[in-house]
Amino acid sequence: MARYTFSTDFDYPARLHSVLNRPVENNGLFLLRLEFEVFQRFSENVIRSTGKVACRDLVVGKGLDATKDQGLWPYIQALGVPSPNNSQSWLNLHQARKPTWVQIQFAQPDPSDSRHPFGSLSPWAPDGFLVEEYRYELAQGWVSPDEAARSMRISPSTIRRRVAEQEPVFGERLVRRTPGGHRRINLHLLQNLS
Repeated sequence: MARYTFSTDFDYPARLHSVLNRPVENNGLFLLRLEFEVFQRFSENVIRSTGKVACRDLVVGKGLDATKDQGLWPYIQALGVPSPNNSQSWLNLHQARKPTWVQIQFAQPDPSDSRHPFGSLSPWAPDGFLVEEYRYELAQGWVSPDEAARSMRISPSTIRRRVAEQEPVFGERLVRRTPGGHRRINLHLLQNLS
């Protein structure tokens, strides 16, 4: 799978899309995946979604003091995490009534896996900007889970897992049921979230 390429020359506004709890074998530790929808300044007062999601995995939990972890501190500050040692405090971030925005500057991609590390992360607000959401054709691209798996070259079980993770956030924009109860997945949206 090709990774998205971000410029390192400017800052991107980004909206916290979701915080997911990933399984960890250590009892008391939580691997949290922060997913940010990346926007780009289109004009002086317009930001437009790129349709890309940038992710970062963080570990919090028992025996760790998140406030003393220099790698976590920028996230704590930028996201305003009220209790950074409590995993639920992180998980509740994307459920706030008002979306959480940050500004990301990407560092050079890691040559071993082409991932873009975050060079810097800071609080940001879209005040004064018109926010244009990602545009995709809702009437096209609806496929069965098996068709999505073939198209994305991954297993049907991985498709089901990804849809289950994203459905609480995207609902009927991502997955719908036919009159017979069969799932239809918005392939274009799923590809942009993966």
